[in-house]
Amino acid sequence: MNSEMMEVLSREVKVPQFMVCKRCGFIEYPSQFDKETRLCLKCADKESKMNYPKIQNIFERDKTTHRLIPGKLKVPSWSNIVKWSFTEKVGGMNIRVKWDGKSIQFAGRHSDNAQIPIPLRRVLENRFNHIKGFLELFQEKTVTLFGEGFGGKIRKAGATYGPTQDFILFDVNVNEHWLKREDVLEISKYLGVPVVPSLGTGTLNDGLEKVQAGLTSHWGNFEAEGIIARPVGGFLDRWGNRIIVKIKAKEFETQWEKQNER
Repeated sequence: MNSEMMEVLSREVKVPQFMVCKRCGFIEYPSQFDKETRLCLKCADKESKMNYPKIQNIFERDKTTHRLIPGKLKVPSWSNIVKWSFTEKVGGMNIRVKWDGKSIQFAGRHSDNAQIPIPLRRVLENRFNHIKGFLELFQEKTVTLFGEGFGGKIRKAGATYGPTQDFILFDVNVNEHWLKREDVLEISKYLGVPVVPSLGTGTLNDGLEKVQAGLTSHWGNFEAEGIIARPVGGFLDRWGNRIIVKIKAKEFETQWEKQNER
């Protein structure tokens, strides 16, 4: 046996490493898995649909100045929607509370492995420690409760909401269907979880005027971060994406400080 053959035989044979999907148990090569979630591609695709949809600004942004262009809607067809529902925009950390029919799991906006602050995680564990309640309410349905972790040292605005971290619910998705506001309120009541306060209904221009006039937060004598607007009844765009709009106070000159001068 010549030296070349000996070298070939002595090389370490690399056995392909398989991965197991923690969601469905699917076993395959790593190429068939999503690198971030470590789920098989099928489960990863389904998981991505359970992330909270991107909330669009009300107006288009100037590519040079990066400022919003007043009057130029981000999506022109929004002008055809007459009635919108408004809630206060809370500044914090997006949290998902997931129910798979058997267990409750806490996750961030995009990742199941998000670093949730310890005080907030304790709040979540205390609020959602009743698997029996989830089972009675949702049975074996796939459910995601969407909310905001806020207060304390969560993000820059955290301290304005107070020193204590907390969770507030704003949306619920059951079997890939978004629930109406009244259904979210019922779930909030059943589980004993607070829900974001309503700021009424109106046109998008009405919502803009509320923010520009100076909107005081539900949590104290400070300016609210803004408004989240959803079409009453719930609509999807032609690509099947949920329509949801944000009107942030910092993007406009508001009257809040003038009205609250001492």
